Amino acid sequence: MDARRRPGPERRRPGRAGRRAGSGTGPGRRRKKKALAAPEIENGRKVYNFRCYFCHGYSGDARTVAAQQLDPPPRNFVQSPGLTLEKILSTLEHGSPGTGMKSFRNVLSTEERRDVAVFVLEEFVRRGNHNTAYHTPENGWPDHAARYGAAYPFVQGKASLDTPPGTLDDKARAGRALFVEACITCHEPRNTANPTIEAFPLSHMGTVVRGREQVDAISRASTYASHDVPPAIAGLSEQETKGKAIFDQNCAFCHAADGTAKNWIGAFLQPHPRNFTDITQIAELDRARLEKAVRQGLPNTSMPAWGAVLSDAEIAAVISYVERAFLTPTRAAAKAEAERLDKEGMRKK
Repeated sequence: MDARRRPGPERRRPGRAGRRAGSGTGPGRRRKKKALAAPEIENGRKVYNFRCYFCHGYSGDARTVAAQQLDPPPRNFVQSPGLTLEKILSTLEHGSPGTGMKSFRNVLSTEERRDVAVFVLEEFVRRGNHNTAYHTPENGWPDHAARYGAAYPFVQGKASLDTPPGTLDDKARAGRALFVEACITCHEPRNTANPTIEAFPLSHMGTVVRGREQVDAISRASTYASHDVPPAIAGLSEQETKGKAIFDQNCAFCHAADGTAKNWIGAFLQPHPRNFTDITQIAELDRARLEKAVRQGLPNTSMPAWGAVLSDAEIAAVISYVERAFLTPTRAAAKAEAERLDKEGMRKK
């Protein structure tokens, strides 16, 4: 349970640092000044590209879809001229209460925290440099510029989906179609006033418009979206119903609505959030351990402490829902399978 949302219209999400979100594509911003080649800069870059860019963006500008799910949003380092090395180190050490920034004291070593702090300060705060792009051959995107370059103006907000396709030239029309067909699954539309084109979490496609055709999330999104559909459970108690609302608004962001943690964000967080439908991951997860994890978080993971965010009643409710929706059915299925195998074994004898 990572990036926190309260049930109802208001949200509270002290959230997470994560990994992997397509926040940078195309040429991006131009490099203002050559980056320092100091070893700590490059070591810090590696830490940042694994731990920090999911919320803060590849180039430190917090222009990520994940950032839109957090309130308050992650810091934009490029627009933080007064940020000091001491302040960055303190935040890494202690976190920032009331925000999605957790402490990395138990996640990163002292050297790693200093290196990434120096990297952020030199590359983003002081120089506003462009960092590594996501769409590289190493990440499985060979010849990205040649294949998807026509869509860059729509990704960067230089071209609007509001523009009627019939008024675009052939290149722009092809780029628009490519953006809607592929890029929109991770890059929300910019520079648009069209209410039918919605912002959406990373694993959703939302509702996009191609001509007069509306394409829904389930039929057009990536395979991750199938895990954002909660199970249909009849006869939930009042407590379990409240727990479901809390889970769907908060925990599902990382654990997925179906409890598998196989949605977009869960799939790329390291270590992965717990899969509540995998018997090997819940075999020793009793109610006491689950409550401790919810209240105190789990060191060296993206699971933050919820004890200061949820009331005792809310914690009890969400635990009851997790048990009813995921743990109990998974254990029952595993028991039935074990009994079936034992019975078949006896028959063979």
